[in-house]
Amino acid sequence: MAELFSYIDPRGVETLLTDGTYRLMLGHVGLGMQQAVPVSERSPTIDGVNYYGIYTPAREVSLALGMKYDTMDDLTAAERTLRSLVSPYITSATTYVQTYGTLKVMRASASRQIDALCVAYEEVSTDREVFYAKRVLKFWCPDPMWYDPTAETESFALPVSSGLSIPLSIPLSIPVSLAAAAAAGSIYVTNAGDVDTWPTIVIDGPSDNPVITNVTTNKVMDITQAMDANDYITIDMEGAAITFWDNSGGTSTSILSGMSATSEFWPLVKGENEISILVDNPAGGSIDVSWHNRYLGA
Repeated sequence: MAELFSYIDPRGVETLLTDGTYRLMLGHVGLGMQQAVPVSERSPTIDGVNYYGIYTPAREVSLALGMKYDTMDDLTAAERTLRSLVSPYITSATTYVQTYGTLKVMRASASRQIDALCVAYEEVSTDREVFYAKRVLKFWCPDPMWYDPTAETESFALPVSSGLSIPLSIPLSIPVSLAAAAAAGSIYVTNAGDVDTWPTIVIDGPSDNPVITNVTTNKVMDITQAMDANDYITIDMEGAAITFWDNSGGTSTSILSGMSATSEFWPLVKGENEISILVDNPAGGSIDVSWHNRYLGA
């Protein structure tokens, strides 16, 4: 498969930018590794600087297209259509607010995506004799890292425990059941990308008070919340959001207030990550960890 580019707008509508017939890719800039900026601070009384890490600014990707049609009317119509499909003023179909779309690069080896907003559709030249035009589409990408469009997922099934039954003979023989107090386990997930990635974790009930720890980095997410069967908690590590789905009431609410003071939203570091899981009163359910591998370039 040849290298193809497409744009998915905030409504989810995908437009092929290069079709190999009427729109050809003449060149592109911005697919490689973005320049990293060291974060540092200088003391006025000490030579040199204190180094604090790396910051990568927003990325700009430029695509140069050659557009050739049979007539000027065809060229003009095609340009008007393409401009409307990559417009930065397109809003989400559900929230009706302006947000990012997605720029996609498709190759036989692998596809890569990046959040993007088309900020310019520039005219370079037009030859009216052969109805050929050169155009440059410029995309602004707030997160400079490319990512695999296919999400990775690892799951852990929580045990179903019947507890321990103890008969009492005085004053009456009454069986007392003690449910399992807690269940613990670990899963290993591999971030195969070039940089950290932020997972989404879904905990299905019935169980209570999940504690999810990235043992590799010693970072914890501890939540106080009881869950019945078919309830679930969603932790969006990148979006810093925790929601609880109450199946009996059919409602979804934020439960950020249930997050402990020692908890934090954490990423999966590059390579293998050990994720430990602890819940109270387990009675089945599962935990799913999903993420997209992220890359320095397309």
